Amino acid sequence: MEHDMDDMPLGFTLSMVNDIKAMNAFASMTDEERHKIVEEARQVKSKEEVNQLIEKLGNFPL
Repeated sequence: MEHDMDDMPLGFTLSMVNDIKAMNAFASMTDEERHKIVEEARQVKSKEEVNQLIEKLGNFPL
């Protein structure tokens, strides 16, 4: 279930790399957790929803 960065939505990826806390949280997740986040990112329809997902990710316990 491993995901390459190529499989991730571009807007999500760009937002995540600009938020070190979110990026570290994503890196610390299990493959299953990352898969769920990527699937959720594929469903977002606006920049606001991307930002909400990044904020949620940044609050993920490390």
